[in-house]
Amino acid sequence: MTLNLILFITLVFVNATMAFTLGIAAKPHKQVIIENTLPKDKLTDPAVHTLAKEYRLRLWQLAGLVSLFSISLLFPQRESFLMTLFWLSLLLTLGLSYALELRYIRKMHALKVARGWQLPVAPIMVDTKLVQNKNRKLVSFIWLLPSLVLTLGYLWWLARHDPDSFAPLSLAAISLWLFS
Repeated sequence: MTLNLILFITLVFVNATMAFTLGIAAKPHKQVIIENTLPKDKLTDPAVHTLAKEYRLRLWQLAGLVSLFSISLLFPQRESFLMTLFWLSLLLTLGLSYALELRYIRKMHALKVARGWQLPVAPIMVDTKLVQNKNRKLVSFIWLLPSLVLTLGYLWWLARHDPDSFAPLSLAAISLWLFS
């Protein structure tokens, strides 16, 4: 029963955290509100405030709804079923929260287009030669040799002390070194 309570409290905390953090997008920051850039004078428009307030309200309603679904964790059941419900609730929170965010991003964009609040587009010149020259040789191959020596030393030690796990761990170690 204590595991059930811990998982329930965890899900309620995650739901509240998601509602709070995603609700931050509904507060204007540098002319951006709900992932849409608006002119400065339009940030105080009543339609924008209404949409932002509705978005935050829907986030908290969603958090409450998923928390109600999570109450099913409090009833005694097998651990496998309990963990399945926990992960389902967690994924439901993440998926529905981001789906709701996308919906309100589209609503804000539709409002911006309907009212004709598009910002003028001004081209920005970027010197690509400077970026190419900067990225050409950031780290030479010699800097990666110490990590190769350490990896090979680890694999030699692993082959002598734990030959059963040598194959998968050596494959992982060499792959990670090549990736770096």
